Order: sequence, then C-alpha cells, then structure tokens
Amino acid sequence: MGISMKNSFLSNTPVKRDVMRKDFFTPNHIPAEERMQSIAFSILLFAYGTYGVWVNDLYTRQAAKGIHLHDVPAWIIYGAIICACLVLSHFYNVG
Repeated sequence: MGISMKNSFLSNTPVKRDVMRKDFFTPNHIPAEERMQSIAFSILLFAYGTYGVWVNDLYTRQAAKGIHLHDVPAWIIYGAIICACLVLSHFYNVG
C-alpha cells in the first residue's frame, strides 16, 4: 500500500520507496533554525547594502584591503547583494 515505484535517475530500473515512513527523505527540507539564521543574515546583508548605497559609499572587503565603491559600481554590487539575499532567504519545504 505505501510502496511507490519510481524510475531511478541513472537507470530505467524502478526504485522501491516506502512513502508511509515518517523518516522518508524530503529533498529540500531545511531545519527551522538554519532557515531563521539565513533570513536574519539576508536582512542584515540587505540593510548593509542599502546603507552603503544611501551614503554613496559601499565598502567591500577583499583579503587584506577593502574597496570603497561609489555611484554605478556601488549600484551594481547592491544588485548582487539583493540577488544573494533572495537566494539565501528563499528556502521552501517539499513534503
């Protein structure tokens, strides 16, 4: 009753999976604590980028030295920061 037949990724042989078990693997499951940490880091990163663009001085640290970005380069990096925030905070649970 609780057995699912699905073709394997690498071959055409069916793989038996017990879908009624409680410890069944869910592919995109992220623990709540890790999800909250990622969301908090995304908010801080977004706030840092917004402040840097607001004062027109976005500081990025690279190795031993840092770079102060102004105007267009700052906006380009700010766009990358927004993309990173969306990726970090966009976790979903498949189940």
